[in-house]
Amino acid sequence: MRPCVGVNGICPPLCTRAQLTDGTYSLEDVEMFNQAIEELVRAHKEAMNNG
Repeated sequence: MRPCVGVNGICPPLCTRAQLTDGTYSLEDVEMFNQAIEELVRAHKEAMNNG
């Protein structure tokens, strides 16, 4: 459900639950959303550690 809620202070929601259930996005899309979120979280953590 992380693509629907985002990550506070790092990434806004990328889709809604309705879009996931109505077929707007595929499972592949959800995987891409999760990969993007993981990358943003990683980059944020690195920036905080180097700041």
